[in-house]
Amino acid sequence: MPRIARNLPSWATLHVISRGNRRQNIFEEVPDWGRFLKSLLTETTSAGIVVIAYCLMPNHFHLLIQASLTVLSSTMHQILTSHAAYMNKKYGRVGHLFGDRFKAYLCDPELGLKPLARYIHLNPVRGGLVQSAEQWAWSSHRDYLDLNSKSPSGRNLLMDRFGGDEATAQIAYQAYMAPGIKPRAPRPGEKVPLGVLAAYVEREGGHKPGILKERSRRRDILGTRMKFIELAIAEGYSVPEIAAFLCLPPSSIYSNRGAL
Repeated sequence: MPRIARNLPSWATLHVISRGNRRQNIFEEVPDWGRFLKSLLTETTSAGIVVIAYCLMPNHFHLLIQASLTVLSSTMHQILTSHAAYMNKKYGRVGHLFGDRFKAYLCDPELGLKPLARYIHLNPVRGGLVQSAEQWAWSSHRDYLDLNSKSPSGRNLLMDRFGGDEATAQIAYQAYMAPGIKPRAPRPGEKVPLGVLAAYVEREGGHKPGILKERSRRRDILGTRMKFIELAIAEGYSVPEIAAFLCLPPSSIYSNRGAL
């Protein structure tokens, strides 16, 4: 059973966290992140769960939601079980992907929405994955910077806390998020997943997701691929690991550090 405090109202504002089993990564490649996010938003919407903020991290994720507790457990079970089955099948694994339970903490909807949303959206910055929340593709922060966004479903619940019309509230939201948090130094032996590095350099280079694995010889793509290789080596990945991720022979990594 999930860890939800007893004697809660039937409808509650909750901070939900779920981690990988033994803190293992729950995503490997960019499509894994996208598939999970689509499933998460689809299933919660179908269940009537209002998502106010979310952030996916390499080995865990955060949600700020309003939900009926009668459907939360079954919905989370569906989302986590589906993703675990997908990952195990795709990567030839067995066993548990997630820890034995998700955690759900009661939040004061009047006082807690703003600080919790900031905490969730700044997770990748604190984790040293990016320099600013805007650079992270897998959170709802960018939706709050888009005046035309209708996502996440509980967007208005948070924006209403900043007052005024949409444009005024957005300025106030950005100011609230502005105080910087220094990225922490990586823990010994900890690596940023290759899929995250790839998504970062593809986005920075203005390329579509997955372009690094295509056999294009375009100069701009070659440069982006070289940047990825250098970042991956700096993270401590071996040449065979990088080659396997890029679907290239290791010799191409060794011999083309100057130009792939």
